[in-house]
Amino acid sequence: MKQGQGSAEKIIGFIRSATRRYQRPPTIREIQAALGFKSPRAVTYFLEKLEKARRVVRRGRSRGIFLVGEERGEETAAGGLPFFSAIPAGRGDVADGVPDKHLQIEPSLFGLRKAGNAFVVKVRGRSMEGAGIRDGDLAVLEKREAKAGEVVAALFDGEVTLKRLMGTGRNLFLQSENPDYPDLRPRQEMEIQGVLVGLVRRWQG
Repeated sequence: MKQGQGSAEKIIGFIRSATRRYQRPPTIREIQAALGFKSPRAVTYFLEKLEKARRVVRRGRSRGIFLVGEERGEETAAGGLPFFSAIPAGRGDVADGVPDKHLQIEPSLFGLRKAGNAFVVKVRGRSMEGAGIRDGDLAVLEKREAKAGEVVAALFDGEVTLKRLMGTGRNLFLQSENPDYPDLRPRQEMEIQGVLVGLVRRWQG
């Protein structure tokens, strides 16, 4: 077997195993790290070859790599929504992270049409109690552009926090919903990870 063909087969095998394990396809960088390629471009080269050979299908997003015959309309639909006990700090795109697990939550309950744009995180702390968001709640978030007044998960000076986005333009800041906690004004640019669309809470009545 030629070296190039061997690399292509390893990519096929990794895509299959990673998709089955995490219920969604790997990213190019995950393939690179797992198989020891020197650059993302090397992975892309083999993916282009595999696509021409009609062995993979690519859909133009970070996790849009599918094996022919195994692709699905929404890769998270069958496996549930990806759950993160905490969003990895320093990561501008939560979709590139590996979730702790997947939760069987129906996206349409929160008005979501695309399951692939949603994820779930566990709320930590009491800073948003005034908005009815409690410590231990599961926050369902959608990856989309945020508007002022919405509750967001934001990467703030290297840490991720759940707060209400307020202000306009360059004067955006994160507002707490508990007087015991201060508002946050970033020293650097904020990155919005997701917009809150719903909560899941265990009833303790």
